[in-house]
Amino acid sequence: MVSVITVVKNGAAHIEETMCSVLEQQYGDLEYVIKGGSSKDATPEIVDSVIRQYPDRRIRYVDTPDRGIYDAMNQAVAICRGEWILFMNSGDLLAAPNVLADIFEKKDVQKADVLYGDAIVSAKAGQAVWKADFPSINRKMPFCHQACLIRRELLKQAPFDLQYRIAADYDNLLTLYEKGARFLYVDRLIAVFCLQGVSSTRFVLRYRETEAVRQKHGLRPKAGPGRFAGLLLAYGKEVCARIVPDNGRLWLEKIYLKHRYAALTDGEREESK
Repeated sequence: MVSVITVVKNGAAHIEETMCSVLEQQYGDLEYVIKGGSSKDATPEIVDSVIRQYPDRRIRYVDTPDRGIYDAMNQAVAICRGEWILFMNSGDLLAAPNVLADIFEKKDVQKADVLYGDAIVSAKAGQAVWKADFPSINRKMPFCHQACLIRRELLKQAPFDLQYRIAADYDNLLTLYEKGARFLYVDRLIAVFCLQGVSSTRFVLRYRETEAVRQKHGLRPKAGPGRFAGLLLAYGKEVCARIVPDNGRLWLEKIYLKHRYAALTDGEREESK
């Protein structure tokens, strides 16, 4: 069984489409866990409404105190029953209704501990593809976290480290890699990642935490000039994101998508329908 986890707080604008993308999966052996965070908007009412539309699905909605997104993710893992865990944040989508069915039709997936694939990055300025790049794991997040499935027992043994606000998922993947987890690439689009939230706009925090994670795992940090240049670039991105007018921000977003990710092909567009 696959357990999909959505952690949400004040996500009324996007939670319904995220839930529907999960609950409309053609894969039957599915459990859906929604972990609320004492939302002040209409999120609880929307979640309850969507749940009533899918009476035949296994859905658990819990709303308990937590210390942030990674604590909420740890709490959700603790109550899951599935063999595999997939995190799908509010605003993110599974790329197509047959994603999970396609993945688990492959016999070799049972030999793996972490399954990962590609993701569409969706922003106001357009879409691009985050191509998985596992060899880069010692330098950066090698693939989109919403485009990977991890065995539940591994996540229970190595929970997310709450000292991080952005990079605990990267830290977790490095921990699993060091413990000898078997990573398997699934050659397909798995998720549509919404380019928003803390990790998409707090460039300086993301840079600092990524470097801290690398040091924690004994990976050599960037030396003097390289480290300074990386930090300067992060500050520049964050300043632009805050002070540039909306039309200029769209232009910068297009440049970011073009240089950070791969172009979306016609085949990938068709696959995500």
